[in-house]
Amino acid sequence: MNDARRLITFAACLFAAASLQAQEPFPNRPITLVVPFSPGSTTDIAARAVAQKLTQQMGSPVLVENRAGANGAIGNTYVARSKPDGYTLVIASAATHTVGAALAKGLPYDPVKDFAPVSNFGIIAPMLVVNADSTANTVDDLVKQAKAAPGKLNYGVSSQTSRLLGEIFKQATGTQLADISYKGPAEVALDLMTRRIDISFEAPGGVLPHIRSGKLKALAVMGARRFGPLPQVPTVAEAGYKDLELEGFVGVLAPAGTPPAVLEKLSAEIGRAIASPEVAQQLAGMGMDPQASTPAEFTSKIARDVARFSAVVKAAGLDK
Repeated sequence: MNDARRLITFAACLFAAASLQAQEPFPNRPITLVVPFSPGSTTDIAARAVAQKLTQQMGSPVLVENRAGANGAIGNTYVARSKPDGYTLVIASAATHTVGAALAKGLPYDPVKDFAPVSNFGIIAPMLVVNADSTANTVDDLVKQAKAAPGKLNYGVSSQTSRLLGEIFKQATGTQLADISYKGPAEVALDLMTRRIDISFEAPGGVLPHIRSGKLKALAVMGARRFGPLPQVPTVAEAGYKDLELEGFVGVLAPAGTPPAVLEKLSAEIGRAIASPEVAQQLAGMGMDPQASTPAEFTSKIARDVARFSAVVKAAGLDK
């Protein structure tokens, strides 16, 4: 065989190998699902429930890896810089990718540009909660009380999300509230029960047991639909305050540049996973409303939320 023929044969072999590789099914090796928070957190537990089901469905391990620290920045930075092939993903939430985009400064990654949305899998609608002995029984009652004594009522801030919720409430209702910072939602709930603070804007998981025990009172759900475990509690829209509506999320992102076909495959599998009764029940038990989305739908939601939250932050002067 002469040199020219050898070169042609070698090129043909390379082309065939490349074609075979391109046709390999996804996934064909383990997928790493990075949780940017500590083991045992709500995000971690939800991620493990979904990962276990994905492993069963796809026949390839989906491994959960905790990379906690810096309010999620360590794990998110790791994934943002990973190869965009669908084998390294991150669990995202409003705190890290929409509220975070509006409030956080100096992040080592771009919460929007560095990621490709795969699918939402859990909606978390915060609840507007007061002490059970409060004379406010509706959102209207609370707004009237706040307007009657500007700056007297206060609310607990356990995270950037609850701070933003307080700002949304003040801007939408034309009221003034004082804010008090806490280490976490458990401390907020405790001081709300002992009436050291007046209002809480927190996810259901931290307040649901105390609402059921009769120590706290939910005035409204800040989501688009009522919360399953508390069907008697109206949404803010039903209470006449549509502008207070806000839905957080827990979902999956891939590094920017991940092939669309891979994103669609992962999205479909996540949809199947959360539709299973066992996963849906686990998510609901953590205060989530299991809801999947396509990559396009998830991308649109993130963009809308970032734009809205950035406007709230600017109006409140928190961007300075």
